[in-house]
Amino acid sequence: MINADVTWSSTNKELPLKHALVTIGSMGPFVTIPLPSQTSDPTYRIGFHVPHCTTSLPRDPSLSLIQKFVDDQGPKFLSSDQNEQPNEPIKVKTSKWSQTFTMVTGIAGRFLIRMQDYQIWPAVFLVGDAAHVHSPAGGLGMNLAIQDAIALAEWLVWEIKGGAGLDQFAEQRREVAQRTISVSKMLMRWSMVLGRIPHWLYWVITLITSFPFVQRLVASELSGLRELKCPLRWMKL
Repeated sequence: MINADVTWSSTNKELPLKHALVTIGSMGPFVTIPLPSQTSDPTYRIGFHVPHCTTSLPRDPSLSLIQKFVDDQGPKFLSSDQNEQPNEPIKVKTSKWSQTFTMVTGIAGRFLIRMQDYQIWPAVFLVGDAAHVHSPAGGLGMNLAIQDAIALAEWLVWEIKGGAGLDQFAEQRREVAQRTISVSKMLMRWSMVLGRIPHWLYWVITLITSFPFVQRLVASELSGLRELKCPLRWMKL
């Protein structure tokens, strides 16, 4: 993927002012998000997939490269091509920040590492990015990391009070991380094929996701709260 904070050569009535805009192209979603700006030129963060066949992408893509992908994959109203926008062609004016983002997935073999010759303490706990890494699809990484920390705090209190189960904590959180990685991969696969599915299927997806129980299920899955289990919620010493 490429992410960039850009300004445009002219204003356009279709540019969002307060909300994110997601359009679907041949390579998947193209995201346009207005950012707070202290200058007269509104700043937007854009993000889009890069074809797998593209090689030797620079870490910080140039203005011309960003423009090429915007024309190829962005919504028509952001095109600099006179044929696409005969009345109001628009170009990327400046790029304040840009980055090529490569999807990486990984998980630690163990989330709890006990020091040699010690039965309980000291120990090293892995949480957040130290324990797992995956695509940002769905914003799952932040939720998972926060819940790792919450769960660890409660399991530590439980251990200090005389309980046991830090190994159980490590196993439980690793299972949750594996599930989260699977969900993020599924979301990325869906985003890659959205531009190639028939239009009638969009209506089917819209209909299915309009049901409250489906919305609750998706919210529970993306937040990860369904998987957050700590001993202090049901036990007391």
